Amino acid sequence: MSLVALHLEDGNSIMLMRFPTKTSQRPEEATFEIIMDAIVSIRRAKVLVDLANQKIEKAFVKIDGLSDKEKEMMLPFIIKLAKVTDVEFTDAKVENAVSDISDKCETFIPTDSIDLTSIIKKLQKQDEKLQKEIDKLNGMLNNERFVANAPEEVLEKNRTLLSDATAKQVKVQEQLISLQS
Repeated sequence: MSLVALHLEDGNSIMLMRFPTKTSQRPEEATFEIIMDAIVSIRRAKVLVDLANQKIEKAFVKIDGLSDKEKEMMLPFIIKLAKVTDVEFTDAKVENAVSDISDKCETFIPTDSIDLTSIIKKLQKQDEKLQKEIDKLNGMLNNERFVANAPEEVLEKNRTLLSDATAKQVKVQEQLISLQS
């Protein structure tokens, strides 16, 4: 046996240690998760107003339970990675803004400087398309001959599609209402 092999067996090499099964989360990891959550939330809100990969002027972030020092530390990361010129922390809902709610925060992008016409038209077209799909699925599921002759898998698939389309339409209509008000 070589001298190196003997030394490894007697020492505290990580090659011979058991892999840790339980580790506690360090405070830095929790802070990093909040930063990531805020960035993802701002990006999702930007997608709603067709500004997905563009830099925007201002965003508001509502995070409960953080000190001013912690928020100040997070600020440069959020600004850089979410592509925002100015991020302001808030304790309340921001009016006239598109919002996104995530696990650890809520974000708002003011709509006063954004032309919402194209976004509203796109949402209206999406609403119309979903309504046609809902009408088609309702027509099939309310047709007694179709229901009597169709296999159960097809019926269940159509019910699922109808449920999904209805849920999507509710979300689209909520967005339309919030943007038009």
